Amino acid sequence: MIFHRLVIWLWATELTVFPVLALLDLGFAYEFKSNYYARFFYMGLVALAVLYHAVVRRRVVLPLLSVLFLLVLVVGSLKGLWERHYNTAYLSHLFYVLMPGVMISYGWHFFSALRHSLELRRLLKRLMVLSLVVGVVVVAIFVGTKLVGLAKYDAIGLWNFVFAGPFFLSGPHGLPVLCLSTLGALLAAKRGVLIVFVIYIGLLFLLLTLLRRLKIVMGCIVLLLGLVYFSSSLQINLTGRLAQSRDLLMKGEIDTASGARWSEAAAALEYLGARTDHLMLGAGFGAYFLPWPDREGYANYYSHYAHFGIVSYMWIGGVFFSAAVYGLLCFTAVRMMLKVKRGVIGREHMFLVFWLWGILGISLFGAVLMNNAWLWLIIGCCLHLDRATSPRRPALE
Repeated sequence: MIFHRLVIWLWATELTVFPVLALLDLGFAYEFKSNYYARFFYMGLVALAVLYHAVVRRRVVLPLLSVLFLLVLVVGSLKGLWERHYNTAYLSHLFYVLMPGVMISYGWHFFSALRHSLELRRLLKRLMVLSLVVGVVVVAIFVGTKLVGLAKYDAIGLWNFVFAGPFFLSGPHGLPVLCLSTLGALLAAKRGVLIVFVIYIGLLFLLLTLLRRLKIVMGCIVLLLGLVYFSSSLQINLTGRLAQSRDLLMKGEIDTASGARWSEAAAALEYLGARTDHLMLGAGFGAYFLPWPDREGYANYYSHYAHFGIVSYMWIGGVFFSAAVYGLLCFTAVRMMLKVKRGVIGREHMFLVFWLWGILGISLFGAVLMNNAWLWLIIGCCLHLDRATSPRRPALE
């Protein structure tokens, strides 16, 4: 329990410190490079997970997903050595395949403890309250800096609403909290987070429709339209970013609309497609590619991953590995959704279903699964919940 409490406190620290740094960086134009500091929280979490297994001597849980990462660890590391990729990217790729297995195993045990510990559930609830409050305050101040012209960027990326939004759906104030979180995401205007909330709202509508709560569905639609109108009426170019992306897509300018991520993915796929072994097994740990050779200032810029999650996993493990990872995650997400509909997964754990779908959505357009250890902890919790609610395969505690 000491380790689990430390993990929650570490999460609380990240959801407090990182938004403030992002606000100073993007809202007040201080050169903090806030994204740089997030990696230290991820590495701290992985270190706690490793210590947990070593000190508490809990068994290492190895579902099929973790076995796939172990296979890629062997093949990718050997292939990287064979290709003579002796560089820091090699170490990054090692982290990309070692971290998920560690966090899945820890997440499995964390969720087991969460199910049996009222204290741990209370701590997690307090964490989500803190996440929501900090997110609201930071976004409110960011909107103010945007209105007075201090902000150097028109969006701020926060995970606070992603986690807090669906967490309270099992309680009496779940819908208002989700609406508040949706408004926060609209005002923050980060497109990746907005995609998550599109998924959240779609899931909510689907569930309510399946449960025949049509009056609530209509009420949610009215609320949603009101939130969109309110955020647009502020006239600070928050929803304008989405309109700009839509207009660019209508003109066929996919690369500009995606922030050059389309050409980045195309460059990675071109590199992989040049050799059959690259396409099937990945480029080998430590491999680099030129994402934007024709862009001014990027002629000598090399990258060892792509922002599209599917392409990143192809880069380190090949096409079949990428398909298997996303296939297993999607299979688990769909099955858990069906279990919610049948009442097998209770309302108290429904937030995990939303989180998993949100993780899938945001990972398609950002390489969050490559380094964000919190997401793999959540995936470990989801795998445990899925196993525990399968009568033929009860979860091992």
